[in-house]
Amino acid sequence: MKKLATQGTKKLAAQLLGWVIFFFLWERLVYFYVSDEGNRWLFTAYDTGAIVLSFYALYAWVTPRLFHHRSRWRFALAFVVSVGVAGGIMYGVMQILLREMVAPVHFSFNWTYDAMQRNRFFIAFLGAATGVVVRLAMGWMQARREKVATELTYLRAQINPHFLFNSLNTIYVQMAMPGVDARETLSTFSDMLRYQLYECTSELVPLEREIAYLNNYMQLQRLRKDERYEITWEQSGEATEKKVAPFLLIPFVENMFKHVSNRPEGGNLISGRLTLAPGKLHFEGTNTRSAAGGGTGGGGKETGGIGLANVRRRLDLLYPGRHKLTIMDEPEMYTVCLDLHL
Repeated sequence: MKKLATQGTKKLAAQLLGWVIFFFLWERLVYFYVSDEGNRWLFTAYDTGAIVLSFYALYAWVTPRLFHHRSRWRFALAFVVSVGVAGGIMYGVMQILLREMVAPVHFSFNWTYDAMQRNRFFIAFLGAATGVVVRLAMGWMQARREKVATELTYLRAQINPHFLFNSLNTIYVQMAMPGVDARETLSTFSDMLRYQLYECTSELVPLEREIAYLNNYMQLQRLRKDERYEITWEQSGEATEKKVAPFLLIPFVENMFKHVSNRPEGGNLISGRLTLAPGKLHFEGTNTRSAAGGGTGGGGKETGGIGLANVRRRLDLLYPGRHKLTIMDEPEMYTVCLDLHL
């Protein structure tokens, strides 16, 4: 509750500051030709009052309630009424101040008092139109944010069962091996599952935890491979105080293990390297592949997996203009490189 109150106070303060800035800009840009300073402030106050009244009438009440209504004439009528009320209020205030000489005009112009007063309705129209545009624009952005959040949730949900199937299969294979204690493997799996269920609810997670998750996954996968496989993992740079989107790199590592070659004579390579620099992350993953493997490679759109389409889409949503994904698909080697601006 306190947090909501604080957010409301900040929002109100930002709006007040915005209107103050608008007031001074309007005074300088619209009434620059008025030599009398008092008149400049006075007419700016007239205009700002009409704009504020009509803006909030359309922004806060009319547009959210009536714009998407089936009967658009109700919105049009409410728009006209709002302009009329806001303009009428400032018209009346201006009439009292001008005609009663409470605030006389000290500069020469060709307009009559009546023309100046009627101009309040045009000013109110500008405020009302701006209120509609701002409200619709904010609604569109909110809808887009919700759509992106929903899509990201869906994409991440696709990763969860993939991880479970792979890890459980690893434990099953290890339990079937004579003389092998699977308790340590279960402990590693538990830590990975805890991270996935309880620590990845936010948009960004500590990079240290994401790397620990990758290391645990590599440890589980090593248990499934024999001496025919050469598995290397290198890391350089400082991960402290850096954050990254959860499960961004694990699809690459998973696909390296899933699509690595299976040569009986050996020479099956899985290699990963993570390089960290201030504000930057570079990941490179390589795996050998069978020449007859076709075009799936080590990170293609594999059957039953999450595929590169998922990863590309998450990168586009989370790091637009801040990433570069390069794939080198050779007959017997598959390499993926990701450069990311954190």
